Amino acid sequence: MHYKAGVTVARYGGAFLNMFGAAFDIYQAQKAATELKTATAPDARQDLQVSLALSSLSASISLGSGLAFLALTGQIALMAGAIGIALGMLTAVAGGSIFQFVRCKRLSDIPH
Repeated sequence: MHYKAGVTVARYGGAFLNMFGAAFDIYQAQKAATELKTATAPDARQDLQVSLALSSLSASISLGSGLAFLALTGQIALMAGAIGIALGMLTAVAGGSIFQFVRCKRLSDIPH
């Protein structure tokens, strides 16, 4: 009985946690979209646009890989999970790099 419960949690728990985590990305994207409507400073608008794009992309990857992991079986499900993890890491690295580049560019534009 305990073994079967552990297998069930292992099979479905990760996918549900993945989709649950997408809720935070959806919230962040909605928050950025709302703030973008009232932002007037070009730098703030640019930050909000990048945040909106990356949060939307991250939510899409989380939901897509979670649903694929639930819907598919066997090796294909494991492959969907691995692809989702790789895309998620790539999104996080790309997002961090973009924000670092923009901030460094702003610092270089400040006269010394």
